[in-house]
Amino acid sequence: MRRTLFIRLTQPGPDALATALLRQPSGAFGRAEQAPLSRLLAEITADDRIVLLLPAEDAVVASVNLPVRQRSRLLQALPFALEEQLADDVDDMHFALGAKASDGSHRVAAMRRDRLAAYLAPLETCLAPVEGAYLDAQLLPQDAESSAALWLEPGRVLLQTAEQAVAMDDSLMDIVVGRLHDLPDVRLWLADGVNAPQTLPAQAERESVRSGLEQLALWTAQPAGRALNLLQGEFRPQSDQSEWWRPWRPAAAVAAALLLLSTGYQAIDLTQKRRSLEALESQNIQTFQQLFPAEQRIVDVRSQFEQQLRLLENPEGGQGFLFLLDETRQAFANNDGFSMNELQYRDGHLFIGLEGKDLQALERLREQFSQQAAVELEVLSANAGSDGVKVRLRLSPRGGA
Repeated sequence: MRRTLFIRLTQPGPDALATALLRQPSGAFGRAEQAPLSRLLAEITADDRIVLLLPAEDAVVASVNLPVRQRSRLLQALPFALEEQLADDVDDMHFALGAKASDGSHRVAAMRRDRLAAYLAPLETCLAPVEGAYLDAQLLPQDAESSAALWLEPGRVLLQTAEQAVAMDDSLMDIVVGRLHDLPDVRLWLADGVNAPQTLPAQAERESVRSGLEQLALWTAQPAGRALNLLQGEFRPQSDQSEWWRPWRPAAAVAAALLLLSTGYQAIDLTQKRRSLEALESQNIQTFQQLFPAEQRIVDVRSQFEQQLRLLENPEGGQGFLFLLDETRQAFANNDGFSMNELQYRDGHLFIGLEGKDLQALERLREQFSQQAAVELEVLSANAGSDGVKVRLRLSPRGGA
């Protein structure tokens, strides 16, 4: 725990007279000190925190019960619901919304925006954060909705009921006491040197307060009533604005790590697939060049391959590759003197490389093709050596190029 400095203000500004009370982490309070605000703040360290107690005279506290569930929409409707109770323009007001009560109502505090800003301005350069700002009258605890809490201090009266929390001059005490006679339970706190009025209802329970600021500080630390922090919306502390997601930090970190890993795996997988596709594309181009060496410029392997297949299947009235291969099948089947080591189709001709034992097999092959009416055989080369005969032939449709 950190030390908490409770500062009670009556006016804004760095030179305004303020009363401060320091509470140690153990819960023990120090001695109250009264001095200009700037002097009190000079003794604060970054490890401390500050809670402000502001005069309820600067605000209007009321209860509203609107048929709106969402908090954001409720905040939008508050100015219209309280417009008749405010002396200032609603556009100039800051609204703080309390928790929902059992009857569905909400306690609301409205203060001029520039007034609250003036209270907070001297603390902007303070090392310690301001974690709360409360109206002193709203800190008074109520035992029940039908009860009232009354605080008397020199020159001031604080009153909290189920409907409102107000502060006023002690000259209006008779009016306040007149309203208390209709309530079954009234609790009264008396600061040092203040006597209870004689007209106080008989049912009122009286308690003396040795240190008024200490008592208010205790109620601030453990609010017994419906006290609400004015530091909401645009005045919300920067540290608190990130508090809502702190419990989600571990889950967010795990989610971020999983997302990073997933993205990394996807990137690696995509890179591997891209490399595989590039290798496959390179292999397809190589195979295409081996099958069709005449095709020097390759733009789209698939399209060019399909085009070559169409040429092989039925070019110029059905005298393409398959036609030549079919016409020569029988001639090669009847001649076992050669083995084929090359087969290439180019420009409408079928080129065949053969290896055999002697030239007699070539003569028999010529006789076979001379009987073919549709195919013409041309010997491009015939070489005989110690290792046998090598022959290269060109087969063409008769009447072709």
